Amino acid sequence: MAKTLSKAGITTGNTVKAFHVTQSVDAFTGTDAYDITLSGSLTVTGSITGQPTITNDLTASYAITASYAENAGGGGGAAFPFSGSAVITGSLLVSSSNNQQLTIEGSGSSNPILTINGSLGELFSVTDILSGSLFSVNDISGTSILEVFSDDTVTIGNFAAPVLHTSVTVNANSGNTTIYDGIPTSSYNSAFFEYTAKSASNARSGKITSVWIPGTTNITSSETTSPDIGDTSGFAFTVILSGANAVLTGSAATNNWVIKTSVRAI
Repeated sequence: MAKTLSKAGITTGNTVKAFHVTQSVDAFTGTDAYDITLSGSLTVTGSITGQPTITNDLTASYAITASYAENAGGGGGAAFPFSGSAVITGSLLVSSSNNQQLTIEGSGSSNPILTINGSLGELFSVTDILSGSLFSVNDISGTSILEVFSDDTVTIGNFAAPVLHTSVTVNANSGNTTIYDGIPTSSYNSAFFEYTAKSASNARSGKITSVWIPGTTNITSSETTSPDIGDTSGFAFTVILSGANAVLTGSAATNNWVIKTSVRAI
């Protein structure tokens, strides 16, 4: 058991003995183990080194500010880059005046590389993979209210009925072209496509609204457009059901069309 520094025997008129002084020397040089409690401020010039293989927790109510790297004894006794586990209780402020970056590197695990937890649960997480879900933001119940996927889609809103958002640009030539084919009819009942269609000096914008009955071949759509610049009658849109997806297609009578589309499904 660690010792504690004691003032016993140090009184006015009595002789100060050697152990009264050496206990402080032993405590601060590590000769003997002492529990030390500080009240007030502590200023350290130099490094703070923990014991290797031992968890050394540093607890604070406020930020720790330093001009240079902090050395840690975990992970084999090496300084930063640090390998191992670390616990910070309190606040941590990372600040730099040299345009340096804070980088978080993962190992390819499917587990989140970064998780931010609030007092009521997980708020935000980023996964260490580049396919499927990339990151999400959760509500108080822990369910996602915003999720970003590797196929360029984003879902927003109630987890039981999210709204899908994405955008796409397609270069279309004469004939039929698939504009967007990624709306699963089992998850969504309708889609809204806002678009611009341009070829040389011909252009128009518009909106296509489509609705379907899941599990059937019943689908219908309508289109509203801006007035033409030039003549865009050579390009037409159609929404069809193909397999398990609703698909936006285009048909061009001429070449060199650029179709930009914003997609929303509910």
